Amino acid sequence: MKSIEKALRTVSSSTPTWLGTLFSILKLTSSAMDSLGSVGDYALHNSLTQMFDDQLDELKEVNAALWRSDLEIGWCNAKLRLYALTFTISASANSAQNSQTQINRQAILHKAFDAASKLTTEVTKLSQRYVSDLHPSGLLTFVPKSYFTALFNAAAFLFRFIATSRTRMRNSMQNSHAMDSIIEAHKIFQSFPEQRELTRAAIHIEMFIDVLKEDVGVSMDELVVNNKLGASVMFDAVFRACRRRNMDPKAGKPLPVREWKTVTETFAQRLPDVPAQSTKANDEKIDGVTDYENIISEVVEPSSAWEGQNTEWWGNWENYMDLFQVGDEQWGAMDMDKSAGDHDDLGELGSFMYS
Repeated sequence: MKSIEKALRTVSSSTPTWLGTLFSILKLTSSAMDSLGSVGDYALHNSLTQMFDDQLDELKEVNAALWRSDLEIGWCNAKLRLYALTFTISASANSAQNSQTQINRQAILHKAFDAASKLTTEVTKLSQRYVSDLHPSGLLTFVPKSYFTALFNAAAFLFRFIATSRTRMRNSMQNSHAMDSIIEAHKIFQSFPEQRELTRAAIHIEMFIDVLKEDVGVSMDELVVNNKLGASVMFDAVFRACRRRNMDPKAGKPLPVREWKTVTETFAQRLPDVPAQSTKANDEKIDGVTDYENIISEVVEPSSAWEGQNTEWWGNWENYMDLFQVGDEQWGAMDMDKSAGDHDDLGELGSFMYS
């Protein structure tokens, strides 16, 4: 951090002033990660989280004159990264302490809902600025990929927000707003079909909705992976989504992770080719043996597994999918039991997620 700060001072005359503010956000985030990473006491953890949260608010207030979309996105994502650490501490065996933990987590989720919604709004604004035939996604054509990572992080938090609200009777207007934000995130990822990682993000969001539609009885109070090296709200959301896609239809339970099909295998038609595949496809075209029927992506009607649960926010997603007809595949509706135990084999999980 000191080296980066020194470098920024060296080039300060030729860089925008707001870049220094962005670096201040990153420094504060780094400090929070370092301070909270080793704290196991929940009360102390909650107190430090509030302290860093207040510091981020103060930073925004002091730099109000410089504030812009780039800073808002970085600031909101810093808040989400801070809030995510709250879920890395496992529930206590003490029932009274555990009740307080759940109350604090719900308060954090409300804050995360606000930050994730704002982040999605700012990224959407960028997608609508300077739109042209050459750049249909506006300024998002030129932004760093970290903006898309932040957007997916926001979608993962909104997914968790809706998932926990069903058992706690949260405000339906908040749920509707959360779903609208998820839809906006999906629109953005779906608008880059030529980029493999962004298409995968769109697919994962559709998988999030599958979990919300079908796994009504599954608790999300605890992270599936609680090992400090792998604990993450974003990873947790993706893991739950992939687990839903890899059910044993006979047993009604998730298959072992080593037997899961990857997103690449399941959605091969929707994902753009990797460079090696593109080269091979070009060679096949020259030889005149390209199978065009296999290249065309099949559009499948949205699943009807959640009929009868079509509350206002479900309706928002259903209407969106009907309008844009994007890859929501049909899968049999199967009950999922909560998997036994925690998944701490990060090597096995990590190799699956990265593929």
